Amino acid sequence: MGAIFRFSGKMALTLVLLPLIFSAMLPTPIVSAETNRAELLLRFKPGVGRRSSGALLRSLGACVVDEIPQISVLVISVPGRVAERVKSALARNPIVDFVEENRLIEPSLT
Repeated sequence: MGAIFRFSGKMALTLVLLPLIFSAMLPTPIVSAETNRAELLLRFKPGVGRRSSGALLRSLGACVVDEIPQISVLVISVPGRVAERVKSALARNPIVDFVEENRLIEPSLT
């Protein structure tokens, strides 16, 4: 016969809440619900001019919404439905140093 397990109320609650807590700690992309646009963090390689970088961003439908000058990173906005394709195209481009999704990471409960 199969084993029968008995859980206390606390144990059952823990088993239900644990996955919820861990899923809440996963980074979530920043996507504006109002405009359905996603944000990416982007840094061009040293020496890339504004004309070249601007032309690339315009060709992908991206626009600069903020800048982190201390680390030469741009925060760009792209249409949410094509964010992954834009990110992939930027990652393959030789003038791009790196591109990442702009994500919020919640602090862990320790």
